[in-house]
Amino acid sequence: MQTSKLFTLLPEELVCTPDGMAIDRDGNLILSCPNFADLSMPSCVLKIDKDRNIKKWFDVPRNEYTGEARAMGIEFGPDGDLYLVDNAGWTGEPHMVFTGRILRLRLNDAGVVKCTVVADNMEHPNGIRIWGDYMYVTQSCMTRQKTDSGKLMSCVYRFPLDAEGIQHVELGGVKASPHSDLVYQGIELARKEGVDFVLPIGGGSVMDSAKGIALGAVYDGDFWDFYCGKAGPVTKALPVGCVVTIAASGSEGSTDSVVTLVTEDGKQYKRCADGDILRPLFAIMNPELMMTLPPYQTASGIADIMAHCMERYFSHTKENELTDRLLEAVMLTMIKEGKRVMKDPSNYDARANIMWAAMVAQNNSTGVGRAQDWGTHHMDNEIGILYGASHGAGLALLFPYWMEYAMKTQGPELFVKYATRVWGCQNDFEHPEVTAREGIQRFRDFMTEIGMPATISELGGKEEDIPVMVENMFFGAPNHGNFVKLTPEIAAEIYKMAL
Repeated sequence: MQTSKLFTLLPEELVCTPDGMAIDRDGNLILSCPNFADLSMPSCVLKIDKDRNIKKWFDVPRNEYTGEARAMGIEFGPDGDLYLVDNAGWTGEPHMVFTGRILRLRLNDAGVVKCTVVADNMEHPNGIRIWGDYMYVTQSCMTRQKTDSGKLMSCVYRFPLDAEGIQHVELGGVKASPHSDLVYQGIELARKEGVDFVLPIGGGSVMDSAKGIALGAVYDGDFWDFYCGKAGPVTKALPVGCVVTIAASGSEGSTDSVVTLVTEDGKQYKRCADGDILRPLFAIMNPELMMTLPPYQTASGIADIMAHCMERYFSHTKENELTDRLLEAVMLTMIKEGKRVMKDPSNYDARANIMWAAMVAQNNSTGVGRAQDWGTHHMDNEIGILYGASHGAGLALLFPYWMEYAMKTQGPELFVKYATRVWGCQNDFEHPEVTAREGIQRFRDFMTEIGMPATISELGGKEEDIPVMVENMFFGAPNHGNFVKLTPEIAAEIYKMAL
């Protein structure tokens, strides 16, 4: 092992806190000095030549609004400009929070010739690297954002090298089954700040909230008009991209947004808006972001993905062999990879397959040309509102009972196909209902195996809650289901079966 040796001593009159380093074209070591240990000292950049001579190259250009600057990561671009991360917010002083900047500095031997602000209003930008035509900047923490596991979130931003004046504002506080109050808040913020792009980082609730903000920011009326059926489909919205942290909703590839309206009297109505323009322009899908999810959230995602397939699979539309097989392939993948990931949460391949399955299950490539149902989803909305269950948990417990009712009223044919093709059941040609029920039970057993509830009672549900759920479900929304057209009486019967 090589013994470390002191390279040089830094001049105390210039430096008390060194940080980032880079090498210029002449082989000089360039050192950024935020000087956090003594805020009376200006942040500067030093140049150390091959003979270890040290000189101050320049003081970092200060933020015109705060009068401060604290240099951290630095990197030279291919054009010779120095890209510098200014993170004055690291001092912890409240007025410095969200004042971080990325600077592009044109330099000569005497110092800064030109300073261009690439991005600002950042919380805690830190390191920077350049590859190709882009710079990649780490943001050490995002206090307004939480992952689905509840842990603090960090991220990496990518900016074009020729970008200028990129600004952003953050909005946190998204709840499961996202509420309208945050969407209203986001719309107001977007209009005030002149937002022209929305980037949700999280799961389905975060993405659906972002879509609501995106459509509401450019709409003169109440954004809820698109969710209650007063307006729609959505044809105008701010562009949306997304960074996905849980595989479940598939909102990263869908044209939908589901939001819960909270009224002044405390009632909640969960409804959906739709429009091709709401499909995200891009989705960053990194399976490693899901590896710290609690098992319950992972299982809920598995159930949600399966449900998205089943809402399309059970259809009165005939002769859709290709999409039948596509749906079966996604469900078979979820059965295999779902079991694998529950045993080994850090399995990258299983996470990757599940993440892609979530996208395919909900971007409607598997639903082309098919009449789709979605009645079970609408029933589950009320379970989530009343008992706080995750979307996937409610779907996991409801679907077996919906299938039992549907088989009884629509016949066993599709359920036999589901049982034999998806679950590998042997077909009892003389008693097809036996085969169909075996497939339904296999689904129920799989959900139980991964930790999902099997009855509403497990969530604290009672029979006297059923009229409330039915009333809310049909309030202003009379149409539910297609394979089984739900009425209030049928919905109540299925809820009662699921107790």
